Amino acid sequence: AQDVPLGFECAGTVIAVGPDVKDLKLGDQVIANTEGSFASYVTVDSALVSRKPANIPFEAAAGIPTAFLTAYYGINELADLKAGDKILIQSAAGGVGQAAVQLAQAAGAEIYATASPAKWNALKAQGIKHVMNSRTLDFADEILRLTDNQGVDVVLNSLNGDFINKSFDVLSKGGRFVEIGKIGVWSQEQAAEYRADAVYLPFDLGEVTGEDLGLMTRMLSELVQQFENGVLHALPQTTFPIEQVANAYRYMQQTKHIGKVVLTYKDI
Repeated sequence: AQDVPLGFECAGTVIAVGPDVKDLKLGDQVIANTEGSFASYVTVDSALVSRKPANIPFEAAAGIPTAFLTAYYGINELADLKAGDKILIQSAAGGVGQAAVQLAQAAGAEIYATASPAKWNALKAQGIKHVMNSRTLDFADEILRLTDNQGVDVVLNSLNGDFINKSFDVLSKGGRFVEIGKIGVWSQEQAAEYRADAVYLPFDLGEVTGEDLGLMTRMLSELVQQFENGVLHALPQTTFPIEQVANAYRYMQQTKHIGKVVLTYKDI
């Protein structure tokens, strides 16, 4: 555990740049997608850094990179979500789920969301009509009923165990199943055996980043533009000072949060 770098995103001010960096300068306010961001100073490949949206404060901007890059890559780049598509977003009240909700709404898709019952009202207040329980498997029957047994075009899944089977069960013929989970993830062979017609799209953002830095640069730039144009907005957040990091982790462990939990330093 001591070898795991904590933190995968941050917002801050540039205090130094390498000799080959042309697009960033000292004093720039930026966001970054990087490992080990729980630190006073972070050294980041410039390909993974973008200007901070001018209309968003540091605390909110710190929650943008990982959640929005994951959601954007999954449902825009891989699943090619379009207007009129139906999408199931599992755990829609979490960070990636909340980013996916915004991107799906911007695309003109119809959203079917799951979350724990305590968070249903928050999702409905965001304009989501179909909200179901993420703690039971009943969502599958409910979605099939709501869609006249046609199912959804896209699934964004982060749950494991029997939830994977049930999520496949609500996927329409030839639908796209985007998997961002970390536990019990199916192989392509398992997915093909269960649903040969489905397009199975598992990925890990860290691996994608390592394979294509240019893609990350482009997506970050496109996301920042959408924030500045008002298409996207900062996620709901709960903020803790860095001195209360244990309380922040306990809060997340109890799944009390909607959106992101953000750690702040006094000098921000």
